[in-house]
Amino acid sequence: MKGAVVPLVFGAVPFFARQVETVLVGVDPGKIEAARSMGSGTAGIVFRVCLPEAVPELIRVVTITAISLIGLTSMAGAVGAGGIGGFAINYGQNLHHQDIVNVCVAALLVAVSLLQALGSMMARRTTNRRLFRPGLRVRR
Repeated sequence: MKGAVVPLVFGAVPFFARQVETVLVGVDPGKIEAARSMGSGTAGIVFRVCLPEAVPELIRVVTITAISLIGLTSMAGAVGAGGIGGFAINYGQNLHHQDIVNVCVAALLVAVSLLQALGSMMARRTTNRRLFRPGLRVRR
């Protein structure tokens, strides 16, 4: 497993960094300009405008990266790095125990589903959408 950490890091860090960059570029330029006109410096704009505005999307990015890492570590295990992928190959596929492979796949599905549900819930809770409640109607 130790030998698989370096390629996983080299694969995940640029992926994560690119997604974070995309999220931060997507922050409304009007809010940045308003903060700049009120005298905020670069650090103030980053920490008081960009990051608070991007929190829900950053949570989604972390969720996507974590799910990607689960898949990558499972594949690394299948080629000898150990873990659940190695267990499924060594004790399931190689010994012709399909039930072990099925349990490993089900465990991965449950882990990914729970991680996705947790990430979606956290992103939803950090999104300020009080104006867009389902029962709210606009009068004309």
